[in-house]
Amino acid sequence: MAGISDRFIVEYFGEHVQGYTHGNSKDPNAPPFIRTSAATMEQFAGKLQHHGALDVYNDVQVKDDIFDAPCNVHVVENKKAALAHSARQATGARACHNLTDDVQSVIYMAYTDNFVRQVVATAGKVPSISLYTDRQIRRS
Repeated sequence: MAGISDRFIVEYFGEHVQGYTHGNSKDPNAPPFIRTSAATMEQFAGKLQHHGALDVYNDVQVKDDIFDAPCNVHVVENKKAALAHSARQATGARACHNLTDDVQSVIYMAYTDNFVRQVVATAGKVPSISLYTDRQIRRS
């Protein structure tokens, strides 16, 4: 077909939608916030169980369409932190342990576990814990 070019022009009639910065952004000149799609978030959620955030981010950047990829590695890091938080809530674990948390857990075990029989806490001394089973006592 003579006269038909392999190029064309598209003209858009409509309103330009102004993007907005993220609500937590401190930079007034920050680029507009674009949410990472849910499908992409689910895609790298599975990968985060076995790989680090930077590795997953680089992998997704290479394999995905530019519009589906997360805007930076912080998106992947935040997803990893959210998954870890959900896992801790599901198991009842805490993110930060200290001696007080451990002592409280052992005291709770005195009421719920057949092996922890007695916990004695005295000011200025390390807590004392008696551990034994009924079977161990019968053998004596």
